[in-house]
Amino acid sequence: MIVGPEKNHILQIDRALRLGLLSLIGSWSMASVTLLRAKDNLLSHEPDVSIDLPAVQKLNGKVDYEGGWMDSDEGHNFSGSVSLPVAERFGLQGDAMYSRVIAGSDASDFYAGGAHFFWRNPNHALIGLFAGGESGEVQYSLHAGLEAEYYLPQFTFGLSAGVGHLKYDQPVSFFATDQTRFVGSAFAAWYPIDQLMIEVGYANLFENHLGQAVVEFQTPLRGLSLTADAGIGSHGYDYLLFGIRYYFGTDKRLINRHREDDPQGLLRRVINSLGLVGADFNQRIADQGVNGSGSFGSRLIEVNRTITQTGGNGNFPPLPPDPYTPPVDIGNGDLSGIEVNRLIQMGGEGRGPVPLLPPLPPFIIQSSR
Repeated sequence: MIVGPEKNHILQIDRALRLGLLSLIGSWSMASVTLLRAKDNLLSHEPDVSIDLPAVQKLNGKVDYEGGWMDSDEGHNFSGSVSLPVAERFGLQGDAMYSRVIAGSDASDFYAGGAHFFWRNPNHALIGLFAGGESGEVQYSLHAGLEAEYYLPQFTFGLSAGVGHLKYDQPVSFFATDQTRFVGSAFAAWYPIDQLMIEVGYANLFENHLGQAVVEFQTPLRGLSLTADAGIGSHGYDYLLFGIRYYFGTDKRLINRHREDDPQGLLRRVINSLGLVGADFNQRIADQGVNGSGSFGSRLIEVNRTITQTGGNGNFPPLPPDPYTPPVDIGNGDLSGIEVNRLIQMGGEGRGPVPLLPPLPPFIIQSSR
């Protein structure tokens, strides 16, 4: 048995060891909790509501290219956006796009621009106004309305509603070439991780329907994203596009870029509305018994018409005004089986006279077509 001063010394050493061990365990526990919280913050999508962020922190922008198929034609889109703060809770964004659609040897070019003015709290929501339009070779369109977004930790929900106007240069009897209609869309975006967005959406554009799916992944390379965009809509319209996007400005996670920098662009919706209307146009041509052709449904129609003794079904679009055409010998009054192949270009060139039908004596009918 140990007694006296030696026992007291051993007890002091034991107490010191116990206190040291408890202190070490406590320090390790605190460090573990801190690391777990840090990991939680990295993986969590919860917005830091303690930070009162402005609508747009500073000037930022993006440029992108996407290519693939647009309504079964080859499509290329080049676009860019710039966003800037206007006040603490207000921001402004400008969009621009050039689109080229190629169908065989025929190509159509479209130029589009738009703007957004919005109020936003990046932790909660966005409400704003949008306006924009596009101009092509034979038509133009304008869109304007309201847009809104609502933010949850891993989800963003968006709505837009407004009015669109679309006008072609030349009217035709079987299709409304001057339209003013509702344009609207809705989407839900999911961020399974902060650098990946998976979005599904629906749009109603000039009384045509469109379902959409978009994927965007921000790579480890600063500011660089890869995109995929697909849609299917009314009248057989569809598209599939793959692209690359580069963001300028502060380095951020993708979810933060979408909520703190630029709102969703307007111009893809404008171009899609033109594609849907063009698909409607081509379908109506087909319903008339005519083979439609042309880039994005906006340029040329090849009319293959069979003239019969009863005058056909009477629903073909009228041929454009032509110069005087001489009388034609067609023989015995039998008009069946004679094809008139014409190219009608909406608002363009190529309005020559109707080709003469071959003479078949002896019976003569006076005709101006």
